[in-house]
Amino acid sequence: LEMTREQLVTRLLAGEGLIDSRKLQTGRLSQDEWRRVAAAAAVISATDIRIDDNPTLSVADMNAQCRRIQDLGLVVVDYLQLMQSAGSGHSWSGESRTQAVSDMSRMLKIMAKELNVP
Repeated sequence: LEMTREQLVTRLLAGEGLIDSRKLQTGRLSQDEWRRVAAAAAVISATDIRIDDNPTLSVADMNAQCRRIQDLGLVVVDYLQLMQSAGSGHSWSGESRTQAVSDMSRMLKIMAKELNVP
């Protein structure tokens, strides 16, 4: 949620290929670095990584998506505070937002336990 799908994929490629992500973003790479990008892309594409960068994603939406995936191995939430709480279509502030984030955290923990994923 904090980063777009494209930004996350760029970071994955850079990390897997051991390449400076700034160089990858500009495309100014040596032939060897391009080969490493291609190898990294092959490794990443062979995995079943799904990225949902929908800024209006709620815990309930994520729960529903995760339940449809067979053999789910891991769920990662990037920046929980940016997630929408159930039924909210607006921004929160103060204690009520703190409570909403706490509730979302609890719901995610329950989901992880039910789906047996970290």
